Amino acid sequence: MKEKEFAIVALSGRTFDDEGNEFENCQILDFITAQNSDEALNKFQKFGSYKDIKAFEIVR
Repeated sequence: MKEKEFAIVALSGRTFDDEGNEFENCQILDFITAQNSDEALNKFQKFGSYKDIKAFEIVR
């Protein structure tokens, strides 16, 4: 089975715009190649422990 590319995304995050207004956003943490999203998340978790992350397949 061919490996796919996944974006690992933190669903909770905050940032500021140019005027200093704070708002919620998501953050791309890494790109991982794996067979499926579960494997991608498992590979990423080896680098640290995150509670609210998802793996989204990248289709080019």
